[in-house]
Amino acid sequence: MDKKIEELITYNFVDYKTYQSYEALLNEQVIGTCNYSVDKGKAWLYIVRVAEPFRKYGIGGNLIRLMENDCALRRVREIEGKYFPQGEEDSVVRKFYAKHGYSIYDEGYEHFVSKFSPEKQDISGLKITKSKGMEK
Repeated sequence: MDKKIEELITYNFVDYKTYQSYEALLNEQVIGTCNYSVDKGKAWLYIVRVAEPFRKYGIGGNLIRLMENDCALRRVREIEGKYFPQGEEDSVVRKFYAKHGYSIYDEGYEHFVSKFSPEKQDISGLKITKSKGMEK
């Protein structure tokens, strides 16, 4: 990640009543997000998204690592999610999840990602804040 951008990014954890979110903030503006929920030892990954100009800096990877670290601390056995990319975006999304150790499988027209036994991640060096969220 570009040192100048890395030094300016803060990752904010928000605990909403029905899901959790890590947000990547640059100058107090959300440039990336990872939303997920945990229930009975399983996590459901809703979305990982980074604004186009900030892709290729490792922000999405950091968001995934933060989410996996939280899941490992909460003894989650599996993370699963669904995604809906179209065209060229599909190969980019598949590469992203594969790079981070996720299995990718299709059921009909639906695409899923899955990872068993997420491990605690090295998140040292990331600026992390926490806030209590209002339900969105």
